[in-house]
Amino acid sequence: LVDPETLATLPPRELACGMAELVKAAAVADGGLFARLEAEGERVMALEPGPLAACVAAAVEVKRRIVQEDEAEAGPRMLLNFGHTLGHALEKASGGAWSHGEAVAIGMVAAARASVALGHLPASEAHRLEALLERLGLPTAAAPEETARALKALRLDKKRRGGVVHAVLLEGLGRGIRVPLELDALARLLAGGRP
Repeated sequence: LVDPETLATLPPRELACGMAELVKAAAVADGGLFARLEAEGERVMALEPGPLAACVAAAVEVKRRIVQEDEAEAGPRMLLNFGHTLGHALEKASGGAWSHGEAVAIGMVAAARASVALGHLPASEAHRLEALLERLGLPTAAAPEETARALKALRLDKKRRGGVVHAVLLEGLGRGIRVPLELDALARLLAGGRP
């Protein structure tokens, strides 16, 4: 059950963070929703009932479809973690200065750039993702020292569980993929380097 009227009770920062979830769902599994957000993002942010309901329903459908396909989180459900590898690390390392949605937005841009570096995504599509997030009032990068701290914490945390992670990247807007990467290579990619 989703009550769009509840969104009107949120401060602008929290509303923008909710938009990050719409963008994430669109980026990994619904190119049509992504295009709609590009066309009507400001109207959704203004809580216009028609565009808001259509975009929220499409995002909920993405999540429903993915979760139903993979209830045990064995594979496809990991797509819902797009932007979360760096996002969670950045959120934690910042001590709460970045909200979850803001950190995930930054993580999505970093993951899209990593997708470009690995040859999975055209640079133009990474630019579209970044431009949409900016239009919706979300950050797209952290200060280099913040990113370095987050990636250092990520390496220390994940290395205890093994050196390979399944990164969620993009092979097109609306098409997320899971790519096994050595943690050090992933960290270099998320920092803007080469694999």
